[in-house]
Amino acid sequence: MIGAIFGYCAATVRMRLERYQEKGLAGLQDEPRSGRPPLTSPEED
Repeated sequence: MIGAIFGYCAATVRMRLERYQEKGLAGLQDEPRSGRPPLTSPEED
């Protein structure tokens, strides 16, 4: 039900709920992701 309202699949809702139960509101913030670093600095954007 919640997933349908916000456009998330059940697995995403379940993952976010588990993170909230473990870490509280801090668990809902996006975590840093690995990947290629940006090619431009914030000043160039």
